[in-house]
Amino acid sequence: MDIFSEKDIDSLAVVLTPFRSLVTTPHILAETSNFVDQAPPYVREALIESLREFVVGNEEWYEKARTLAPRREFPSLGLTDTGLVAVSERATIITVDWRLAGQIESAGGRVINFNHHR
Repeated sequence: MDIFSEKDIDSLAVVLTPFRSLVTTPHILAETSNFVDQAPPYVREALIESLREFVVGNEEWYEKARTLAPRREFPSLGLTDTGLVAVSERATIITVDWRLAGQIESAGGRVINFNHHR
């Protein structure tokens, strides 16, 4: 797991500047919710509220798992990241996962490897 710093927040703000909106997927939201559930109780409430605000204030793009499973990326990336490869045909994906970034690039999608901005 990558460790992020406060400096990364500033870097991410710069990377996000040219984009009009943020988009997510149900699979990303489910994973995020699971991570929040693992947070210590003293921060969990604030994190869940931030997640709620993000969900309400941003767009969610949905593709059925049965549509994603036949894709060539599925065996190596799994459901969530295969969904991101699919979304990358319409939106830019920002990730620290070099393997995901490589798959998106090879599929002709749009990706920013955030590690290059750190």
